[in-house]
Amino acid sequence: MGQAKHEMMKADEKRDLASDIATRAGVLDYCERHVVYYQTGADVEDAYKLGNSMYSKGELNEMFEDRREMTDFIKEAVGSCADECYGCTESRDDD
Repeated sequence: MGQAKHEMMKADEKRDLASDIATRAGVLDYCERHVVYYQTGADVEDAYKLGNSMYSKGELNEMFEDRREMTDFIKEAVGSCADECYGCTESRDDD
């Protein structure tokens, strides 16, 4: 595997972990039906706090180079999500 592909896979893993942290903090939710994350309206600071706590316990040190990288990935993960699951919204609107 080439270096570029390895770096892309590592970044994908970091994004997935950041999404998981945000979900555990209640900032994101996951729609299993439509396989999509969406924002809950909670403050992203909650995800930063949870991530920092996990980082302090050594749970994230293998994945992220430092806290700044971790919070940047959380910010990206939350920022890339919609305010709601559009599939569920369309289903509700059709009823």
